[in-house]
Amino acid sequence: MPVPEGRLRILFSARTLFNLEEAHKLFLKNPEEYIQYMRDTEDQPLDAGPLLRLYQTCEQINHYADELGYRPFNIGVCSKDDPVSQRRILNSLGQDYIEDAAFHSQPHGGAGYRREWIRRYFNNQAQPSVFFTCNEEDAQMAVDDGLAAAQILIPEGASYAPLKDGETFDWWFDLDAVAWGSSAEVEFKKNGKDAFLKKEWGRRKSPIERGPFTSPLITLSQISRDLKEKGIASPLQTHACTARGGKAMMRASNTMQHYGIEFAQSHFMAGESKSDLFNIVRADGGADLFLDDQISHLEPLLVDGHTACGRVPYAADSAIRKYEAKLGNKPK
Repeated sequence: MPVPEGRLRILFSARTLFNLEEAHKLFLKNPEEYIQYMRDTEDQPLDAGPLLRLYQTCEQINHYADELGYRPFNIGVCSKDDPVSQRRILNSLGQDYIEDAAFHSQPHGGAGYRREWIRRYFNNQAQPSVFFTCNEEDAQMAVDDGLAAAQILIPEGASYAPLKDGETFDWWFDLDAVAWGSSAEVEFKKNGKDAFLKKEWGRRKSPIERGPFTSPLITLSQISRDLKEKGIASPLQTHACTARGGKAMMRASNTMQHYGIEFAQSHFMAGESKSDLFNIVRADGGADLFLDDQISHLEPLLVDGHTACGRVPYAADSAIRKYEAKLGNKPK
């Protein structure tokens, strides 16, 4: 039976949904050992990975399709497994807490083949799209093709749990170079803090250009508003955490309003450590996923693995990539 198109398409790589880290080490060592291991353990369901809770949350929201009059999400899972090794993943996708999984396996071919497959999967669709992967190269390719994508970072020994009844998923976003474009970040790097703050205040009524997650955030905000109008409490909450502060805050607020992006919480850290905030909100279980463009902002959260962390690469045509190219530097 055909599935109605969702307002937001999300594709998860299998490693972001399930704990495949030991299996991945085997694959890097010897692909044949990996295939044998997956065959020997195919009846053992995989443990939760960093984004299984997000997948479950999207499925929960899809239950309200009749009330909303549309399907909020199209959700898919992809892997590079062959028909033998993928069987353990398929068995894991059949667990009770997963209901409506689409699965795509494309094991053969190099980076060029993967890029073409990802491009066709997303760009043949009209709706905004998000791609989560643990592969840095795949995330970069997707962002360069104009998609919202993040490389999910998994620390050694991290453990995650499926979503329980009544729990919400709290998704945190950096603003510059993630929620919207990177031109203001370039301004800060070029001219320093004082000049940046002065210029941002002067441009406070001018919205910042779109960036990788602008369209998905517009869609997520609309879904949240529609649920609220129906008297339904959304299990998915989006929040903002930015290094901006002082005279730079108003332009960020006006940009949110311009695009119709709404966050349950917005934290302007004014240069203070973002990890200080997350130490507070995580004590209440309120930080499931944080997306940022800078690895230095994510590293403190990778210590215990309780918060999934995603690095959003800079697109090849982004303001910051062009600026760094002029300097002969590679963006970090």
